Amino acid sequence: MPGLPTTIFWILAAFCFLRVNRRAYDRLIGHKRFGPAVRLFVEEGRISARGKLISIVAMMACATIGAFALPGLWLKVLIVGLASAGSLWVGLLPTPGRSEELVSKEL
Repeated sequence: MPGLPTTIFWILAAFCFLRVNRRAYDRLIGHKRFGPAVRLFVEEGRISARGKLISIVAMMACATIGAFALPGLWLKVLIVGLASAGSLWVGLLPTPGRSEELVSKEL
């Protein structure tokens, strides 16, 4: 789907594969670009500091742009409020220590 980030679909696929097809899950988390971040979130419930920053900036930017395009003040406030709640949730997720991030990049 155009305009949607792919990471959430990787995470959803990982959750599904973890339950029904371990081989597919291992292949998915073995992906060079998305694998380490997906594994960290699915298995440990953590997100890297860089991932948090990118996620929060993207959510708030898209919500702000979307709010300008929508009619009605209540809808604008709702969109920005939901994005703020999502950003707060992402911000509160645990972050691995610096040495753990380096190890996961090497794998």
